[in-house]
Amino acid sequence: MRTRIASELNRSLADVFGNTGETFATAVNRAINQAISHYESQPFRWNQVRRSEWATSTAYTPNVSLPADFIAMNRLEVIYSGRYNEIQRGTLDEVDELNYQPSLTSVSVALPSRYAIENNVVILAPPTNVARTIAASYIRRYLPTSITDSTTTKIVFAGSLSMTV
Repeated sequence: MRTRIASELNRSLADVFGNTGETFATAVNRAINQAISHYESQPFRWNQVRRSEWATSTAYTPNVSLPADFIAMNRLEVIYSGRYNEIQRGTLDEVDELNYQPSLTSVSVALPSRYAIENNVVILAPPTNVARTIAASYIRRYLPTSITDSTTTKIVFAGSLSMTV
């Protein structure tokens, strides 16, 4: 894309651009990344994931970390008896109310009835009583590009963990 833009503008990617001394390739790359960032939450056919089985819930634990490339949830399902069972989205207050008990083992069920998203975590309510596979249909984030066509970014997970890609 950088080469095509340079060709259409009759420029070389190595040309100096503006008074900062940066190359034309750097300026074009910055504009591409700004466009990716601006449109990333819009649903397009290439940025939607369908039924990604990205996590397994832990018995009696309501929190499940979201995928690293997550932007917005379209549908959340739990696999139970070989079938996809949709979980309805609720508010954080609804989920907290369902999960408010002295012990989560007293309210756990085979299939959660609600979920909410807070920060980088899906909160199931009530939590499952055994480990279950979670499947999500969601809008995913693309990594920003560098001038060398590679992607370099730091992805922050829930807690203090991070991963450099």
